[in-house]
Amino acid sequence: MVAQIAALGGQVTVDTETHLLTVNHEFTVSLVLARCQVTPGGAYRWVIRFESVLRPDITVAVRMDGTNMQPLDYYLFPALAMVDPRCRLAESNGFFFDAFRYDSLDALFRLTERIHLKEMLYGTPDYL
Repeated sequence: MVAQIAALGGQVTVDTETHLLTVNHEFTVSLVLARCQVTPGGAYRWVIRFESVLRPDITVAVRMDGTNMQPLDYYLFPALAMVDPRCRLAESNGFFFDAFRYDSLDALFRLTERIHLKEMLYGTPDYL
């Protein structure tokens, strides 16, 4: 993730004690891993514990697949949306949670990309 942000012209510093990422001196990101748990009925569940003490601007929750070997998807939770220190996700979670769900980290990378003023005035980047 750090290498991809750097490749897009962004800058990331990592706090060695908390592992909190500071991106472009503008916002902080916490990365949390949510392992898949199988209920007795065979349903998948994930528990996300937010680093509320660190107060990150964005929490990137990586939801792992049923084998806990590969990422299934990603949730980009803004600090303002998270009021509880943890949440429990199912396979489908309704609009409130799934509005933050992404198949890749491309949305995060778009937030970190540096855009030159000239590009904003005279042309748009490819992703807009």
